[in-house]
Amino acid sequence: LNSMKIVYYTDQIYLHGGLERVLANKLNYLSKLPDIELHVITFQQNNNKPCYEINKKVIFHDLDIKYDRAFSFLNPNNLRFIFSHFKKLRNVLIKIKPDVIVVCNYEFGFYFVPLISKSSINIKEYHSSKHFETIAKTKNKSFIKKLTYKITDYFEAKYNHLALLNPDEIKYF
Repeated sequence: LNSMKIVYYTDQIYLHGGLERVLANKLNYLSKLPDIELHVITFQQNNNKPCYEINKKVIFHDLDIKYDRAFSFLNPNNLRFIFSHFKKLRNVLIKIKPDVIVVCNYEFGFYFVPLISKSSINIKEYHSSKHFETIAKTKNKSFIKKLTYKITDYFEAKYNHLALLNPDEIKYF
């Protein structure tokens, strides 16, 4: 029997934060279960150790994308990395052949995973509320913002499952 391969995808896990804490707890719990192979794919780990201790069974992959986080991902300085990011993520996922991919944050990978990995169960995991985005959608009349929200909603619908913060969040989806 083959083990189930689960990938968690995020930007980094070396800075202290809620997402990093929750992810470390889940990885440590799941790593104790039989027949589960765990992978973490980051794109800006920068050779740093995780800020929380994580079981040695977990396999780490960093895409080493050099985004300048002083700017938006949509800034021209960062847009030039988009194709490299896509290719590197696709190559790692092809190599791993995951059964499940859990995307933990919003950035280009959120859009890439449903395009790259159609044979796995893809889960978008939310670590913040969509409350403010919902308010912004109703107030912002800009064509670009409306288009951005439509594109995000389209890709969000491509996920097999959405993992929300709590039951109250359902009204925002």
